[in-house]
Amino acid sequence: MGAKEDFSTPVRPQPGPAPARPGAAGLLLHVAKNFRLAQSEADLCARVTEALAHKLGYRRALLLLKDGAGLRPCSLHWPGGDAPALLAALQAHPPSLRAGAMVYESFALGRALPLSVGQDEFFNPQVDRLWGLGRELALAPLFSEREFLGALAAERPEGQAGPWVEEDLNLLEAVATLAGALLGSLRLYGELERKNREMEIHLRELTVVSELTRILNRAKEPAEMARQMLLLLAHALEADFGFLFWFNFKASELRLVGSHGLGPELQGAWEILPRMDPRLLDSLAGQDDPAPSGEELRGLLPGLEGPALLRVIATRQRAMGLWGLGRWDQLRPFASGEERVLATADEQMTVALNSMRLRLVAATDSLTGLFTRAHFMEALEQEIRLARFLGHPLGLLLIDADNFKAINDNHGHQAGDQVLSALGRALQACTRGGDICARIGGEEFAVILPRCDLEAAGAAAEKIRAQVAGQVTTYRGRSLSVTVSLGVALLDPGQPLSRDELIRRADQALYRAKRGGRDRVETFSPGQDDAAWGSLS
Repeated sequence: MGAKEDFSTPVRPQPGPAPARPGAAGLLLHVAKNFRLAQSEADLCARVTEALAHKLGYRRALLLLKDGAGLRPCSLHWPGGDAPALLAALQAHPPSLRAGAMVYESFALGRALPLSVGQDEFFNPQVDRLWGLGRELALAPLFSEREFLGALAAERPEGQAGPWVEEDLNLLEAVATLAGALLGSLRLYGELERKNREMEIHLRELTVVSELTRILNRAKEPAEMARQMLLLLAHALEADFGFLFWFNFKASELRLVGSHGLGPELQGAWEILPRMDPRLLDSLAGQDDPAPSGEELRGLLPGLEGPALLRVIATRQRAMGLWGLGRWDQLRPFASGEERVLATADEQMTVALNSMRLRLVAATDSLTGLFTRAHFMEALEQEIRLARFLGHPLGLLLIDADNFKAINDNHGHQAGDQVLSALGRALQACTRGGDICARIGGEEFAVILPRCDLEAAGAAAEKIRAQVAGQVTTYRGRSLSVTVSLGVALLDPGQPLSRDELIRRADQALYRAKRGGRDRVETFSPGQDDAAWGSLS
């Protein structure tokens, strides 16, 4: 409807005289109680048309709601006809009210109006033909306060012939008045509910920002900072778990740097997610809204099955991380608007991730690209705790370059640096994505092998030995090569070994490899004699 068709100053509709049909007042009271049980607009519309047909005796009923310039069908009771076709026709050609038309004038007065199908412009000719030309209908407007909401159409009660009688028109008006009042109340209640949810979400946003700032100011360790933040956000949004990944551009992998409530399986599976396409994360980096169900993002996280809210952390439109919250229960999706709470935490999560990224960079040896000794010691402690919790074995390799001093003495330290750099690349090429390779001394290296039994650890050590032995480094036209000796030690599930004891065992095995002729792998066995074999420590 245009501006002239908006009933800007209608006469407030009155129910008219009480229905004269015997028992109509009691039926109306019963119908009104039934209408009040409606949970939504669609439910109310269905109850209205059903009541007209089954309680008040009207043969057919249609309820139309105002939608822009037209009226869209909300509920239809049409026995003996092609209801889907009629609904499609009403949706394709919605009824409209033309100023000056008889229906318009009657609606402006809040009155019900009888009409014969096909003799009025209210319906489209296609709708007229489907409904049945010549059928007698009555139309009654729906109002809430002074707002026009829609129209109610009904055929005369079954078995009645002749024109519409006043009592049936009055009864239809009364039903339309009840329906309009309750529809307006539903909409008002829905608007109040929406505003209440908005206020609740805004309050949560303010609370979350305040608490996140407190965590940033007090937390000493970046990992603990991230864990506390995820715990706070999970509590605020009633999530079961949270996670924070750092994107390693050099290795094209996501590395889990903070988590809450993941459980041992996901914790292990998500520790390092290799072969990430940076273009996917970059394409989502500039988006304001999170992707609660984006399949591409969800596909990055194996085992993520329940509802989740995911966000990409970016600086200057370049992805640097991924974080989010999730629920185990498939039937508990996140509510609309809750993603805004996550968005408010982006800045703080970026600070936490930058702190961890800088810490990780500081823990990397600049020459070989491997972790430093300090990070190795910390990581080994964490892997031992995780191995005990999961019940998985943990392997440890200690590696020493054979006769490396001769390379420095004969060719200079720059030549030695190139050999060490090549040795670092060999370790990375021979190990898995979740293994931790570190340079722990001048020419000493270590590899932590999570979820690796003794046989697999020995095989990994032999693979490294063979790779290095066959590797040649060219320096100023000269071919340089080096061999390595390796010591292998294992932490069995449930074994009460400390970090230092596991290192001591791998150290003993390495000493044995050196004494046995170098360029070899030795495995620690509990029967070894410390006094006989000594140690490299």
